[in-house]
Amino acid sequence: SRSDLEDLVEKARATETLLLADECYVDVYEDDAFEDLPPSVLQVAGPGSPGVLSYLSTSKRSGMTGYRSGAIVGDPEAISALAQLRSTTGTASAEFVQTAAVAAWSDDDHAAERRRVFADKRAILRKAFDDLGYEIVESRAGLYLWVKVPDDLAATDALLEEGVVVSPGRFFGAGGAGHIRLALVPTVEECAAAVDVIKSCLWEAP
Repeated sequence: SRSDLEDLVEKARATETLLLADECYVDVYEDDAFEDLPPSVLQVAGPGSPGVLSYLSTSKRSGMTGYRSGAIVGDPEAISALAQLRSTTGTASAEFVQTAAVAAWSDDDHAAERRRVFADKRAILRKAFDDLGYEIVESRAGLYLWVKVPDDLAATDALLEEGVVVSPGRFFGAGGAGHIRLALVPTVEECAAAVDVIKSCLWEAP
């Protein structure tokens, strides 16, 4: 939330810490889930964004994962330092990657269409787990659906045997244990086909 971001910026500045915000998912959300657009740390950082950098990417917004193209926006002094470092350690993106990135950043229509498609996928899978009585971790943004299960490893194995790949939550840390994570990357049709597998493998929630 905006208040959370304001708190982070305040604490970072109080300790003279450069705040680096991973905002690669900032354009991936359900359009009707927010009264306003999801806030960026740059909106609360003030003019010049002192002490704050936002990391953006075309991989989630535009599905251009293999292009490895993004942007860092914020504090001019920090950007200058990064530019000096990059001149000795980095390599320039190929011209076709830069051209594609310019086209992607210049167009919001395709990002809106991707949001609609992700929302459709989430709705299909959410209904499957709702019908079975499983608890879903509430989220209407990002590319993932988290579902609470009795045993995340057992659920992962059962689904994998039938061709549906999910991730056991414990792989992402102790807090993820007892959950599975579904990535909303297959097609809408593939997500719909996975529903029958989910219902046959997991049955009803205990």
